[in-house]
This record gives sequence, C-alpha cells and structure tokens, in this order.
Amino acid sequence: MTKRTGVGAIGMLVHPQNPAARETAAHIRKRLEADAIPCWEESTRATDLSETHLASTRLLLVLGGDGSLMRAAQLTAPRDIPVVAVSLGRLGFLAELTPENAVEMLPQFLAGNYWLDRRLMLEVTVAHADGTTRTVLAANDAVVTNPKPSRVLDITCVVDDVPVTTFVADAFIVSTPTGSTAYNLAAHGPIVAPWTQTMILTPVAPHLSSIDTLVISSDARVTLVASSREGAVLTSDGQLDIPLASGDVVNICASPHTLALARVRPRNHFYATLVSRLIRREQWGTDAPSGS
Repeated sequence: MTKRTGVGAIGMLVHPQNPAARETAAHIRKRLEADAIPCWEESTRATDLSETHLASTRLLLVLGGDGSLMRAAQLTAPRDIPVVAVSLGRLGFLAELTPENAVEMLPQFLAGNYWLDRRLMLEVTVAHADGTTRTVLAANDAVVTNPKPSRVLDITCVVDDVPVTTFVADAFIVSTPTGSTAYNLAAHGPIVAPWTQTMILTPVAPHLSSIDTLVISSDARVTLVASSREGAVLTSDGQLDIPLASGDVVNICASPHTLALARVRPRNHFYATLVSRLIRREQWGTDAPSGS
C-alpha cells in the first residue's frame, strides 16, 4: 500500500434525506474537529459547490448511495480529488466504508495510508445539428433512449469510423467497467473487472440483432446516431438528460480524467464480494442497480 500524505480540508457530501448519512457525518465531523482538521459539508444534491471548497480539499467523503457518488465524480474527477464512499445505498459496489466503521477507519485515510483505485470515465460529446456541442463526463454509462416509454428507436453504432450495425432497440448503453454492474448488467451485458481499460456496448432489448453486447478497448472512439419519430435522449450516469434531435451525433471516448477511489482493502475484494452483492441485488427486485 502506498502512503499518501497531503494537507487541506476533508469534504463531505451528505444525502439530505438519509438519517444514517446525517448521523454518520456528525460523528465524522466531531472526530475531525477534535483533531483540528478543517472540514466542510454540503448536500449530495448541491449544484453550486464553492470552488474554494473544492480547491482546498484533499479527500472527499460521500455519504449516500452510488447515485450520490456519480454526482460527486463530476466534481472530483477534473480536480483529481480522492473519494471515499460510505455505503448508505442498497448495493454499495463502490463503497469502501460503512456507517459502522467510518469513524474507526478514518485515521488511516487521514494519514494517507490508502491506494487510489482509478476508474475509467467516459467523455461524451453531443454534436448538435445546429453546430453547437455539449460535453459531459460519465463514470457509469452513457445511455441513448427514446423519450417515450415502450417506443423503440434506430441507433447506428460506429466504432473507430467503421459502422458496426444499426440496432432497433429500446435503448443503447455505452458503459465503463465500473458501470458494467449497473444498467449494463440489467440489460444482460457482461460483468467486467472494474479496473480494466474497456468500454462495453450493449443494446437494450434489441430486435433481431446478431450482437448482444460488444466489449472494446478504451482507446476506441464510439459514435452513435439515433432516430425515431419522438426524438431521443442521452442520459449520463442517470443524472443528466440531453435531448437529441434529428441530425445530432453522440461521440464517446475515454476521458483524460479518472474517478479516484481511495481504498484500504485489496483490489481482489471485488471478487470476494461479487456474488453476495449480486444476491442482494436480486433481493431488491426491480430497484435501480448501481455501479461496481
């Protein structure tokens, strides 16, 4: 394990509607104040976090579900801030701590005794037909869907300038390895070890398709063109929706930024807990999945 040291504040993003999150945050804050370590706290739903906060942050604790962590990834990845996820969701694939051990384990992170589990992120750029563009990041996946439920759309998939095929499907997922256990898994895509450098392409309920899923290198470039009478929508990590009109093109590649997860457990912990987490997933039935 590499010892990492640093100065600066400890940030906390806390789910505002989760009592366990608020209680755990209070215990952590008390411990930090006792050690005279500067800290700040904001809601996981905050949209206007102070740049001053982020610029002085050496470690960010996220107390919420994986959706909260996806929101945090948008803030931390461009600034390379290590993130510690405290499991308060249903599956917690990305979590390193629990409410029960967060305060006990905190000194290891404060001393820098952790390693960085760097996860691939996607850079997703929408080139609108009017000449404007918009770029977003995704830690789990980028998904193109029909805005109306139960309606299919045509999605042409191009990889490295070579057309693969046009899918007639409910949606199309471009997933990171981290997101392979999220929507991709629900669509019967493969589980991929989260530290690998790959992208997973999975159509959702494709009609008469010879390709169920496709795993490609992270240095590939993916282009998607969707068409339907109702238009289409691009969703990034289930957090941000961008309407797509006729002639719009979605370009996806690996981002130069990574989600840096601070870990104390070994990398093979993913395999040790995989089956138990999937069993727990089945027990939750049709509830929303989370990333690995």
